[in-house]
Amino acid sequence: MRAVSLAGWVLLWVAACGGQSPPASTPKAAPSAAAERRAPAPKAEPESPPMESDDLRVLLPRDQVAEYFRTRKGGDKPGSYFAPTRAEIDQLEAALPPMIRDELRGQAAISPPLWERVKGYKRQYVPFVEAGGARWIWGNFMCANPGRPGSEKWRNKVVRPDHGGDCFFDVEYSPDSGKFRRFEIKDDD
Repeated sequence: MRAVSLAGWVLLWVAACGGQSPPASTPKAAPSAAAERRAPAPKAEPESPPMESDDLRVLLPRDQVAEYFRTRKGGDKPGSYFAPTRAEIDQLEAALPPMIRDELRGQAAISPPLWERVKGYKRQYVPFVEAGGARWIWGNFMCANPGRPGSEKWRNKVVRPDHGGDCFFDVEYSPDSGKFRRFEIKDDD
């Protein structure tokens, strides 16, 4: 008798629906508050794009990492290479003038001082990762295009002059800690 009554209910339901079968899929319920809390939040800011070369800045090719380390004082070698983001290069360049001012405090300065002139310098960047995992960006700065006028050689090869005063200097910067090290001006000695 239950089977008859169940069948009767089914017939009654079909008749109430106008003879139509139930929809193939029912709309999904809105996610619960707990499910919304578990969902990862979207990033507030997009990730910074990789650094791109322009008229003043160049990211030297990877083979130039070895060239830099060949001329660098000390026997250490890079563990690997990384591609810095535009934001990391911007941070380096923003922190550079105050670092130079602090390093040169008490020394005679050409007018305008180096920390003001550096904004117009050409820059070569060589990013590397030390064997211990620390990331560094070597920045090589020059007030003039070395070599023949109009030469673009500086865009592909490490420039390492022996002299030139504060027209040429280099420094290493950690994008992870925001610290500088190995600041060296190419003295005329």
